[in-house]
Amino acid sequence: LGRRTEALRAYDESLRLAPRRPEGWLNRGALLQEMERHEDAIKSFDTALAMAPGMGAAHLNRGVSLSALMRYAPALAAFEIVLTAEPDNVDALSNTALALRNLDRPQEALELLDRALARDPAAAQAHANRASVLLDLRRFAEGVESATRAVELAPDRAEILYPRALLLSTVGRHGEAIADLDRALARDPAFIRARILRAQLQMDLGRIDAGRQDLDTLVQAAPPHPEVAFLLATARLRSSDWMRGLPLFERRNELRQKGYAEFPYPRWIGDKPDGKSLLVLQGEQGRGDIIQFARFAPLLTRLGHKVALAATAEMLPLLSGIEGIAGVMSIEQAMGLREPARWAPLMSVPHLLHLTPQTLPPFAPYLKAQTARTEAWRQRLGDGGFKIAVAFAGNPKGEAGMSRAFPLAALAPVAALDGVRIISLQKGPGEEQAQAADLPFAVEPIGAIDPPGETFLDSAAILAACDLVISCDTAMIHLAGALGRPALLALIAGCDWRWLAVREDTPWYPSVRLFRQDVPGEWSAMFARMADEVKQRMAAQAAA
Repeated sequence: LGRRTEALRAYDESLRLAPRRPEGWLNRGALLQEMERHEDAIKSFDTALAMAPGMGAAHLNRGVSLSALMRYAPALAAFEIVLTAEPDNVDALSNTALALRNLDRPQEALELLDRALARDPAAAQAHANRASVLLDLRRFAEGVESATRAVELAPDRAEILYPRALLLSTVGRHGEAIADLDRALARDPAFIRARILRAQLQMDLGRIDAGRQDLDTLVQAAPPHPEVAFLLATARLRSSDWMRGLPLFERRNELRQKGYAEFPYPRWIGDKPDGKSLLVLQGEQGRGDIIQFARFAPLLTRLGHKVALAATAEMLPLLSGIEGIAGVMSIEQAMGLREPARWAPLMSVPHLLHLTPQTLPPFAPYLKAQTARTEAWRQRLGDGGFKIAVAFAGNPKGEAGMSRAFPLAALAPVAALDGVRIISLQKGPGEEQAQAADLPFAVEPIGAIDPPGETFLDSAAILAACDLVISCDTAMIHLAGALGRPALLALIAGCDWRWLAVREDTPWYPSVRLFRQDVPGEWSAMFARMADEVKQRMAAQAAA
């Protein structure tokens, strides 16, 4: 960084003496781009283009900086100028693909990258970008191949090593990923994303001190980009440093996939009840997030606020059972409120209340299964055996829904216990595993549940009617926890921040016990431990 600062001073002095040199402004902008000072870089590129409108390199680099600032539409326009003059410009094709990827158009991005690599098979950055797109498409094996080819072509470029590290970590090859990150950081110690990912992986492997050391290195660095701020936030939250993690987590809506809408009335900033305004808490992110953070609605009611929950329409029947709140409404209804109101994103409440894992308020079940529905499911399931409801895969459209999944066959040590009944609540992707001919144990089909307009109502009743829940990190575990049902959570090594690190309990749900992978991608040891836990619970229930 010090050398870059000296180089910038040299460019400034040179351009002071000869300001009419567009190449000088181009080079100055490229240096500012390396320093992640993208607004300043764009000004330098604009100065170059004012003198040389046809300078392709200036248009190209201008587009790169616009993409870094998430201004993808003008970035695409800048790349298009280059491609109009040079249709086979590999850098322009590759960067256009990257912008399309960030606009959630991965298939178009992949086609452009294949076109770029057909033109220049040795373009390392295009291979690296292709790997990132394949990661989005969940084509992990192909992604690792593309990333490895990029590293073979440019083994010492930090920005080339990073995509492979990310892919390797996604498929559970944490040691190899850390080796790539070590090389990247040796080349560029100021590479913030690489340092954050290395910290996360170290924590996944139980190397908490090593992970925190990487985070401490970043404490003085102001994150220049929302995604970097978000990564740093989640890393701090996982390590229980909520006082520094939650303020950064507030930048989550600056990401390309926004989690909540802006309501047309004032934001609540954590102040005391004003005695006249409705406090609208807007659910955000996925269904599990809404269930988890809905616990704060009755808490704020007890603190004197008149609270309403706003969420997607499918969640309203379940949330309407929360006692003490003023009501529930759809996002559209909340947008059109006419009474005095303030609002806050639901996941911002811990920050607004200055909470930590140690100060989360005492838990009480805040969701309830419908009595009649629960009784109907008890009769349908019958009294025999120790009934375990299982969910082993999440929403494939979610950020990590399927990567958090475990194979149903891994549950064999639990299913082998005498008297255990496995009742699958899995719907959609993964459901076919329950019918697999080579599955070494029987799974009871549950049939169609939770029809439109009744999301999670059958699921809640089934959980209430079963003796235990076993789930991966998906909405079902949050539903079990919010109901106060006993549950065992199977966590991948790189689990979400809310489950913290190392510990076997969770301050969110006292009835949930956590089981963590010893080795990324390896499930057998975890489920052997889980089988011992289930055996003890069965014995305790039989003795009661």
